Amino acid sequence: MVSRSCASGMDAVAIAAARVRAGDAPLLVAGGVQSVSRVAADSGPLRADVGVVRRVGAVEPGVAADLSATIDGFGRAELVRPATTAGTLAALPPAYTDAGADGQDELALSTRAWPGRVEHRHTAGTSPPPADAAALLLIGDERAARRLGIAPRARITATAVAAHDLVTALTAGQEAMAEALRRAGLRPAGVDVAGVSAPAGLGIGLTLDRSG
Repeated sequence: MVSRSCASGMDAVAIAAARVRAGDAPLLVAGGVQSVSRVAADSGPLRADVGVVRRVGAVEPGVAADLSATIDGFGRAELVRPATTAGTLAALPPAYTDAGADGQDELALSTRAWPGRVEHRHTAGTSPPPADAAALLLIGDERAARRLGIAPRARITATAVAAHDLVTALTAGQEAMAEALRRAGLRPAGVDVAGVSAPAGLGIGLTLDRSG
């Protein structure tokens, strides 16, 4: 079973760019949609069906983020959102302790010899709330842009995909980012703005840590 989760829209854009680059199509529309107000994030079989959860190894994203923070040694102070003070963050309780106690910690650790326990470090202050969103990109080559009289807004220079198991999947994005930079011949110091999509503050911490 392959779960693309939050990466399906980015995959669609990467596939469209590859087809344009290969000359398979001069102009394509690609993007993604997320609607958590219509379908609860925890209502699918990967969250609600205990049998599926245990067979597949799916874990609540917040618990997965806490496990990865434990493995990589990130403390609560390193998971702070910008403009959040240490005092207000320290006053917030861990957000995923109950989920961990409900069997998610046991599941997350079941295939690992280390660590021995999950340190729940993410709070409501370092876990962005889910939201409805949709985006489409018009992707084409230079000839299509000239024919339509469109000024390109950006250029896709490289893409990359990285895979992990469902428990540590939150760390795959940073590996894909590093590989995309390598393929583009760029170094982190040459990037002005980097965007990270992750359900916890861990994503930003790993990006800074692993990109140099």
